[in-house]
Amino acid sequence: MAGTFTYTPDAVLTQAIRYNTLITNTTYGEERRRNKWANPKRQFSLQYNNVSGITASGITSFFRSKQNWESFSWTNPIDNTAYTVRFTENSIKRDYIGEDRYNMNVSLVEVL
Repeated sequence: MAGTFTYTPDAVLTQAIRYNTLITNTTYGEERRRNKWANPKRQFSLQYNNVSGITASGITSFFRSKQNWESFSWTNPIDNTAYTVRFTENSIKRDYIGEDRYNMNVSLVEVL
């Protein structure tokens, strides 16, 4: 892990918890389940509204530096907890809204 994502979002739109469950059906029609992970992964969707071109470029540069596989630290402003995460998506988009202002959404997933 290298680096810390320090850009505070306007909103954390989604906080989800994901399990990786193995489901097996027996010959008698019974369903068996077990977790493949010891702990669930958390997923976050962050929203940035009306940010400056400098901030949008900083977020984009940080995304490029991680190449969508390297993990980093991010502190959730809702619970003030630091998580080790990586970017979920293979691309990042910024919507130009005028006068060097942008809207952006960023998705993160916890790395266990």
